[in-house]
Amino acid sequence: MTASPNTAWSPLRRPLFRALWISDVVSSIGTWMHDAAAAWLMTLLTPSPLMVSLVQAATTLPLFLLALPGGALADILDRRRILLVTQVWLCLMAALLGVLTVTGMIQPWMLLAITLAIGVGSAVDIPAWQAMIPEVVPRDELPASVGLGTVAINVARAVGPAIVELRGYAEDIRVAEIRRSSARLKGLTPEQGAAVEALTAGIVNKLLHGPTVALRDAAARPGGLRRSQSRIVRVLRPDRGRAA
Repeated sequence: MTASPNTAWSPLRRPLFRALWISDVVSSIGTWMHDAAAAWLMTLLTPSPLMVSLVQAATTLPLFLLALPGGALADILDRRRILLVTQVWLCLMAALLGVLTVTGMIQPWMLLAITLAIGVGSAVDIPAWQAMIPEVVPRDELPASVGLGTVAINVARAVGPAIVELRGYAEDIRVAEIRRSSARLKGLTPEQGAAVEALTAGIVNKLLHGPTVALRDAAARPGGLRRSQSRIVRVLRPDRGRAA
């Protein structure tokens, strides 16, 4: 029986390499999403160009400093354990950053510290991943597996930042559609049209950002969550609100 010829996609026929490659793509997409979102978040926290540039420095500096030590660890320690530990570390740091951002507690120094921690995890993870490839594919498929690693990086580089922009585009589209619909209303004076436009923009802003801001402000005040709950009950169920 003649063996099938090796192609650029031959390593993906092997279940172990395929699982590792897919996980690498997903992890790389998350890394590029963080890189794009962190820089944009820093511009919202502070107008300082230095702080914005430090976000990129915090991302790349660990790779510059820890590439050789990370490679040495990959040769000394169990690479599987290194990958497990680094992936858990990256997940925890991303979750911490998400919680701090949603609750409004994030500060510029926190963003830099968490970005630096994510960079440290990536600097230790990448050498272990690259050193594991020769163990899961035969020697004749090694060039193709390295090429697939490059494909994963470029796919993540294109998809990650694009996902970050989807929310901003969705907001712009919703606002534009509501304003376009209000513009179709007949018999409105210019002053009335401007008022409707301002009202719809305010409604969209409240729908998109109001719940997060309200929960953050309520949580910061003693008894704020209970008062907010009572206010919601009075709006949705006036009869129960009067009874309370």
